[in-house]
Amino acid sequence: IFNNFCASESNINSGDFPLDELEKRVRDLFSKIPKNTVKPFLVSEKLMSESSTLRLVLVNPVKEMRALQIHIPLPSQEAQVRSKTNSIFGMAMGDESAGSLLSLLKAENLATSLSAGLSEDTRFYGSFNIGIELTEKGFANYEQVLEWCFGYIRLMKQSEFPRYLWEENKTMSQIGERYAPKEEGSDLAIKLSSTANQHGLEDVERLEYIYTEPDTHHYFETLEQLQPEKSVVFMMAQGQKTNQVEKYYRSEYSVTEERGAFFEKLKKAQPHPKLALPKSNPFIPSENTLLPEQPILLVKNAQTTLWYLQDTEFGHPKVTLYFHILSPTAYSNVRNASMTELYTRLIREQLNEYSYPALMAGLSYDLSSTKQGVLLTIGGYSASAMKLLQVVSRTLKKIDFSEENFQTVYQKYLLELKNFPFSASTTISREVSRTINLEVYFSPQEQLTASESFSLEDVKQYIHTFYSRNHIQSLCCGNLSAEQAKQAVSSLWQELGSKPCSSELAHQDRVLWLSAGSDFNYKGTLPTNNSCLRIEYTVGTDDLQTQAASLIFDQAIRNYFYTEMRTKQMLGYVVFSGSYLRERVQNLFFLIQSGTHPAQELFQRADLCLAEINTNFDAMLAPQFEDIRHSLIEELSKKPKSISEKAQKFYGFTFDKEGDFLYAQKLIEAIRKTTPEEVAKLFRKTLDAKSRRRVTILLNAQQHSVDETKASIQDIKAFHQQCTFDK
Repeated sequence: IFNNFCASESNINSGDFPLDELEKRVRDLFSKIPKNTVKPFLVSEKLMSESSTLRLVLVNPVKEMRALQIHIPLPSQEAQVRSKTNSIFGMAMGDESAGSLLSLLKAENLATSLSAGLSEDTRFYGSFNIGIELTEKGFANYEQVLEWCFGYIRLMKQSEFPRYLWEENKTMSQIGERYAPKEEGSDLAIKLSSTANQHGLEDVERLEYIYTEPDTHHYFETLEQLQPEKSVVFMMAQGQKTNQVEKYYRSEYSVTEERGAFFEKLKKAQPHPKLALPKSNPFIPSENTLLPEQPILLVKNAQTTLWYLQDTEFGHPKVTLYFHILSPTAYSNVRNASMTELYTRLIREQLNEYSYPALMAGLSYDLSSTKQGVLLTIGGYSASAMKLLQVVSRTLKKIDFSEENFQTVYQKYLLELKNFPFSASTTISREVSRTINLEVYFSPQEQLTASESFSLEDVKQYIHTFYSRNHIQSLCCGNLSAEQAKQAVSSLWQELGSKPCSSELAHQDRVLWLSAGSDFNYKGTLPTNNSCLRIEYTVGTDDLQTQAASLIFDQAIRNYFYTEMRTKQMLGYVVFSGSYLRERVQNLFFLIQSGTHPAQELFQRADLCLAEINTNFDAMLAPQFEDIRHSLIEELSKKPKSISEKAQKFYGFTFDKEGDFLYAQKLIEAIRKTTPEEVAKLFRKTLDAKSRRRVTILLNAQQHSVDETKASIQDIKAFHQQCTFDK
């Protein structure tokens, strides 16, 4: 019956029918299922037997990693769903500011990250979990890490109930209920039904925002259960001695029980002198005054391009601030590209003790490397966002790290680069595509080679070079005035102390442009067990007519390609096609990841499928053309649901589309005017052998046979020397 329902309803968008009609369809189909009397499903709240030891599980992971996890089963936490008393556990032990457990572990170079919290796993039982990413030193000294973890729990037991933390959570929840983006559609229906099933219909729509009086008795009662003898500790790292293999995932592990002096030490663990409960959060907003909206270009000079958008639509006291700090050195060579990425990681690490309380106060920030420089984004409640901007701005040029802590961040970065070859084959195919299609692109392997001898002094010298000449591209959006926007970017510029330069001096991508009839392929072998095929066609330039037609034929063929390659031929679980814009070149791509078929066979089957699509494209397009056009227009017409979404949208229009804020409307108009004949003509031109511009990437898994024919692209740099590139 369920399969019949799915088959009959698979092409129906629920938004196309009234709720009463949808209910009738469901009742007609599912009422045929017989009603049986069954016993309620019950699970004991005691998941593990009592123990007088510490249970230690050693796990050998596939990837190189060092992690410690403490899992403590607890009775059901359902009774606290309205008081939210349990939110204190995650706020306190998961804190990352000064005096926190993570701050201490980082200071001693034992860990790089920590997460903790008490959860309601099911209506029958809950759990308390601590997850720690360890350094090499931390893994060797895991006993010390465990002692400090249980010492922090002891600190919580010895301290009064931190009601101020609970009050801060309650305040942020009240603000969130009023101003957070509202869920809708199927996501909201699923959430409400799940909540109602577990907690009943009472307050189902706002249960997550309710904060009744905290149950301090339950708080301390739960703390008493957080004991070593009730814990299971997981140690995950390569090279450990194990004696068992898990049945389903074949993971190597062993289980031991710790007794004796170490176990007794954990039971009596006392808090380290440097540990303390979190302080009151200074970023919790105290006022939320709304301002009117009026977008405008405020500043355009040698040092700054500032756009400003004041919110009058959402009525939320929030802002989103973008500051793209451009530098000619950021991507001028592979060493600088790697150094820029490492630099942003160091700053994020240095700011971690500030960013955590900001996060708890509804603020967020991100600092990421780009090919043109570094992008700083700050968002959240306007009353506190400027405070956070000041903190971040003052830190950008000040690396304050010990050599040991620098090495922790640096080695983690190198480890990610080393582990990249073990990423999903689709991810690797995307990197190969970028390396082929961009005139300048530094692969993870190239960055690894360039990064292997960095020092803390190298980074400090690079910062001086990076900030010698800059240009800030900024968009300030939300609940702030024009003067506040100017002051924000001005204060950032003053902290940088740079000389101004033109934005044109920053890196500009140049994209491969093949001649008509070009057909190249690249082959590689992966150390993982999935092969990958990626076929890319150049459709044309990014004019509106080309984009409109590309979006239409992308939608027209997507389901057919997926059904044929995955459902019928069962080539792999990951099958996808799409149309995308790389700089100013429109592209069409087809992707298959498979653990059962080598890349060459994937290509042969996909090529036959595409030839069949090409032959039958008119008949395939005709019955769905109007539906596709309507769907695309509806999607492009959607309004942002929050200030951050609006800011993200306008940021793209501002700097990617050179301030063309009517771009979406222009694309909609182009879609309205596009005819089926124009779509078919462009699609055939894209795929036909005489006119196509195609690059095929074939990556074979280690267990798959490799086709012996030579690839036409064997050395990408040599290939580039005979190619044309354009912006």
